[in-house]
Amino acid sequence: MKLRHLYLAFALVGLLLPYSQFLPWIMEHHAMNIPLFIHDLFANQISAFFAMDVIVSAIVLIVFILDEGQRQGDANPVAARDSHFTGRRFGWSSVVSLFTADPT
Repeated sequence: MKLRHLYLAFALVGLLLPYSQFLPWIMEHHAMNIPLFIHDLFANQISAFFAMDVIVSAIVLIVFILDEGQRQGDANPVAARDSHFTGRRFGWSSVVSLFTADPT
């Protein structure tokens, strides 16, 4: 198995595991209630820990992608924007795996 395939498998796991928790919450509350989402996200110290960890990791990943693009001579801020969109929609762990699986 090539390393690229392993990263793509990680991306799939990074998509499925977070959504296995998020979709039942959406279905239980019948919509995306932002105030309730924030309340539940920071409901206790352990969930706040994970929320802050993901927020900081997302910022670090965007900076890393921008820096890596400049280092490789591809100073295109679209990569960071696209990774931010992908991370918000599909989960940051899937973005890391997809970025490392990209052969370019």
